[in-house]
Amino acid sequence: MLRVLYWLARTKEAVEPNLKSLLSGKLTFSEFQRNVVEELRTPVLYTKVFSGDAMAPTLNDGVPPGQAGEKVVIRRLVSPSERTVFLDDIVVCRDPTDDRRNYVRRVIAMPGEEMVSDDPRDIPFSIPAGHCWVVCDNDKAVEAADSRKFGPLSFDLIHGRVLYSIRSPTNFTRIVNSKNAMRRDHIILAVEQSLLGEL
Repeated sequence: MLRVLYWLARTKEAVEPNLKSLLSGKLTFSEFQRNVVEELRTPVLYTKVFSGDAMAPTLNDGVPPGQAGEKVVIRRLVSPSERTVFLDDIVVCRDPTDDRRNYVRRVIAMPGEEMVSDDPRDIPFSIPAGHCWVVCDNDKAVEAADSRKFGPLSFDLIHGRVLYSIRSPTNFTRIVNSKNAMRRDHIILAVEQSLLGEL
C-alpha cells in the first residue's frame, strides 16, 4: 500500500507544475512528457553537508567552527507552497540575496500571519501570499542570515525539507518537522529507505 501512495504522491508532484506550464503554452506536450518522466526517475531524497552553527542544537551542535558539519537527508520539494511546506518544518532554502548560498532554516510563520517585534519601533506586518518566515534555531549564531535580515522568503526559494541528520553511519537522528510533513515524508522514507542504507 505504501508503494501505491508513494507513486500517487510522486505522480501528482511531477504532473501538477508541468501541467500548468503545458496549459499556459510554456511547454509542448513532448516537453511535458519528458519532464514528468524525468521527475519520476529522480529520487526524492538526497544528502548534503551543511556547516555552521545557525541551526544548533538541532544540527551541527558542538561542531567546531571551520569543520564540515553534519550530513543531512533532504526530501526534495518539487513545487513548494503552503500545501507542501508547513509551520515548524526545517527547510533547505536559497538565499534571496545571493543564489549561490543555501541555508537550513526553520519555518515559523506562514502567509497571512502577523509578525510583531519586541522592538516598539518596528511596525507589525503580515506575511504576504506565497511567502513564509524562516529563522535560525541558534539566536547566537554569528553572521547567520534568516528572514530577520532578508524578510519574508518566497516558497519558490525552498528546495526541500530536512528529514535526518547523520553524524556517522551509526549515529543519525530523525528531524522533527510538522505533523503534516512527518506523515507525508514517512511514505517517501519507507519506499526510498534503500538510499538511506547507502549513506
